[in-house]
Amino acid sequence: MYQELVEKYINRLNIKLLINDRMKFSFKLEEDLYKHINVEKLFIESTKISTRFNFAYRGNAIHITLSKLNLEKHYLYYIFELLNYIEKTKNS
Repeated sequence: MYQELVEKYINRLNIKLLINDRMKFSFKLEEDLYKHINVEKLFIESTKISTRFNFAYRGNAIHITLSKLNLEKHYLYYIFELLNYIEKTKNS
């Protein structure tokens, strides 16, 4: 169920999935999306969700990566929470 919800968020927000292997999950926020979001608050919220999120700015896009190693819950729970926050802040 969470996988379907995450896929819907990714499609609805026009997010580019970069990597989804057994070690990490990585996606890219293009400028047309992150210009509507307070990136500092996004970083703070991601840290509240999990300290395993990493941010990088490359090629005029924000790359967000979640390390899947030693997580307490399945990685999709963390991704879902972050994408949910992105959608809420984008629309406000």
